Amino acid sequence: MAAALESIPIEFEGVTVDAVAFGQGDPVLLVHGYTSSKEAWFLNLQALAQHFRVLALDLPGHGRSSKVAPDRYLAFCSEWLVRLLDRQQIEAAHVIGNSMGGAVAMELALSQPSRMRKLVLVDALGMGAQITGGDVLVKLVESQTREEVQAQLSRVVHDPAHILPQAVDLSFTYLQQPGVKALLRKIGAQLSDGKTVRVDFRPRFKDLRMPVLVVWGREDRLIPVAHAYAAREMPDARIHIFERCGHLPQLEQAAAFNELVTGFLQQP
Repeated sequence: MAAALESIPIEFEGVTVDAVAFGQGDPVLLVHGYTSSKEAWFLNLQALAQHFRVLALDLPGHGRSSKVAPDRYLAFCSEWLVRLLDRQQIEAAHVIGNSMGGAVAMELALSQPSRMRKLVLVDALGMGAQITGGDVLVKLVESQTREEVQAQLSRVVHDPAHILPQAVDLSFTYLQQPGVKALLRKIGAQLSDGKTVRVDFRPRFKDLRMPVLVVWGREDRLIPVAHAYAAREMPDARIHIFERCGHLPQLEQAAAFNELVTGFLQQP
């Protein structure tokens, strides 16, 4: 059993970001996706904390963090990753980012590479031009009932059985908070028009000098698995595709995902 979960909220210029730490060892930072929260890693936190010092945060605008979303949102989030590392007196960490969190992780890797050891990109935004499920997230944001939330979350995974009632309740409650829908529309407009991605890191892949693991679900209905193969343009990258898996491999293939990531991060 890993050490107890530690709450480590961070405050800066009137904004508070909620974060937690778990376990001991080399630091690993988990970065969730759009409309999500650190709860997205609930099947990974304890398993990874058996080997690492695991940090997870609610990005600004999400979860329990302040509901703010300025322009240049990805860079803004990247700055909060640095603040979390500074708060924990961590010089450099492994970073795992899912979906939009993958884009935030790439922003950090390119803007401050000295703060990153290895990078894991999980169905990451910013590795290709076209997306196929932009309407899913739009409909999720505009959902008015728990049933509507469940219907859209079920499209994010290959097997809807992975969407637990607790996850539906958490997402529904978050979306009902004052100002959240408008905030998410603003963030979403910076990321995509629903079909074309407005964030493209491919021209800068050659500058990703750290080892990279790209993980994807074969049946991702939001960001096509074809985007994963763009990683071949990175200097030091490997690709792993999970079969019968959608946009959240860390959820649908949790045990295999934890084993894969642990092995990658522990390699010299």
